[in-house]
Amino acid sequence: MEEDENNLIIVADHTVLGPVTEGMNVLDVGSRKYGFSKPMAGMGCNVVAVEPDDDVSFSVNPNIHRIFGAMVAKQYIGCDDLFKWSSGEGNFLDCTGAVPPTSAIRQMTCCYSIQQIMKMAKVDYWDIVKLDCEGSEYEILLDWPGPVAGQITVEFHDFNGANPGKEETYSKIFAHIGQWYDVIQHEATVRFAAKVKNYWDSLFVLREKVV
Repeated sequence: MEEDENNLIIVADHTVLGPVTEGMNVLDVGSRKYGFSKPMAGMGCNVVAVEPDDDVSFSVNPNIHRIFGAMVAKQYIGCDDLFKWSSGEGNFLDCTGAVPPTSAIRQMTCCYSIQQIMKMAKVDYWDIVKLDCEGSEYEILLDWPGPVAGQITVEFHDFNGANPGKEETYSKIFAHIGQWYDVIQHEATVRFAAKVKNYWDSLFVLREKVV
């Protein structure tokens, strides 16, 4: 974990605005093997980890509550195919429109809106939301229900074909969430094995929290 002079902290390749304090409510969407959940729980946060892959075991950490399913925009609530392939890090839902590799395995999964997850978890407000959900993030943000979180840290997935609208999609997202959030970080960089420019680590912070 790294922290800079602007109180920006990198946790498992995701930037959040510090300080992170005990008792914060954190929503980890696309938690996979709890790479983000575990350090947040270690700082005393109450973490709700949303992960649809039935090959991923439930965490034994008492500060991490796993919801077995996927988070989606409200128009996709219900059930959808999860395409599982390779290590599972790139699993994605059929509703994203991305093309699955021929080796992909289909798994039917339950899909919930953020409002439904808040009811399930009995949380009225998230201090931090992390979205790393392989293309579902675009519609989730376009459908964002208001100032329900202090900050949203996102890995976007242009590189896998989940955003055919390109910059027009971001303009729509910023126009919508910009009603409540400021863009703190959103820069296309080259990272990881993809070797293409992508918005790997964007951060939006509720305007009242921005100094």
